[in-house]
Amino acid sequence: MTLSPPSGDPDIRRLYEADRRDHAKEPRLGTKARAGQVERDRKRRAELGEIISRGGLREPIDHCRAAAVFLHGETVEEMGLARQCALACVEGGYEPGRRIAAEALDRWLMLQGSPQKFGTQTVPDGTRFRLWDVEPATTEEERAEWGVPSLAELETQAEERSKRERQPPLEAMPAWLQAAVRRWSA
Repeated sequence: MTLSPPSGDPDIRRLYEADRRDHAKEPRLGTKARAGQVERDRKRRAELGEIISRGGLREPIDHCRAAAVFLHGETVEEMGLARQCALACVEGGYEPGRRIAAEALDRWLMLQGSPQKFGTQTVPDGTRFRLWDVEPATTEEERAEWGVPSLAELETQAEERSKRERQPPLEAMPAWLQAAVRRWSA
């Protein structure tokens, strides 16, 4: 997702654009390229946190760009920040924040081992890429309201990803994902 308006804080825009370039192609889990990407993500989030602590989030686009950077976080707290920023973006009238807010909520739930609401998160299960467990009560109307494709489309995207990408070795997966793979296999 490209957040193209040139306005906003130039440092937040710089971090966002670096994040987009870095994530244009996702390196495979367990590789040196992925480890480097994860480290660059950490540095960007740390710098973004400093900007935020100085009051750098002023315009809706700043909130949206910050949310997109925090989406590559590794913790429940970072996903909470991503969601807060995305919701502030939406409240400020910038609609692309809706999809980012949905993704942040899903990832926040996933990192806690809970089913996701919308179905935006795809994970490897050892044989294919699949949607993380999805809350069955979520409607297609709710998905559409938050800029998320239908569940059928999300499942098709996961199948297509399975055809394009190899599965990472189980030991390269984060512990929370390893536990889920073992649960799905049982």
